Amino acid sequence: MHEERGSVEKIKVKKNICMKLVDATIVKEPGKTGSSWRIHYSLKLPELNCDYFKLTGVKGQGTGESFKQFPIQNNDCIIGDRGYSTAQGIAYVASQGAYSLVRINTNAVNFYSKDLQSFNLLDNINAVNTVFLMKSWDVLVKSADGHHITGRLCVIRKTEAAIAQALKRLKREASKRQSELKPGTIEYAKYIIVFTTL
Repeated sequence: MHEERGSVEKIKVKKNICMKLVDATIVKEPGKTGSSWRIHYSLKLPELNCDYFKLTGVKGQGTGESFKQFPIQNNDCIIGDRGYSTAQGIAYVASQGAYSLVRINTNAVNFYSKDLQSFNLLDNINAVNTVFLMKSWDVLVKSADGHHITGRLCVIRKTEAAIAQALKRLKREASKRQSELKPGTIEYAKYIIVFTTL
């Protein structure tokens, strides 16, 4: 694997970081009339100990996947999948003095360059055209109150087999919805894209 960055810079090692994986899953009580619930849980790394969980409904305000479901402390690094990819959630983690690392939902978060211009992710990832090539950009995420959170957008190109598998899944889902895939969706399926403030 090789990485491309705009300039060589010193790596600052952050100490006393507590890494946590967060996710949620839906459970259903047995029987035809069984209720459904969403369990939000957090695992500490590297121990994989569950350090927090919460039970909510599956519908209504305050029940969805969000970093806001979790108590977050200074120097935590919260790792989430695409369901946690929102500017609101990233801002919440930053407001607690913590860091986030999230796989990006390209429809949910807008990025900006340091001069506050819109960062066109689709245009920039076209340069990442070799398997396992990595590239990163320093970007900003705008919170609801207008503040900008500094972070880094990291991209790695998948293998051809992984790309074919991702496209097959997307086409199957589009067929179920009776919709057509957008060209951007097809292009993004070729990459793993994460944003981190760490």
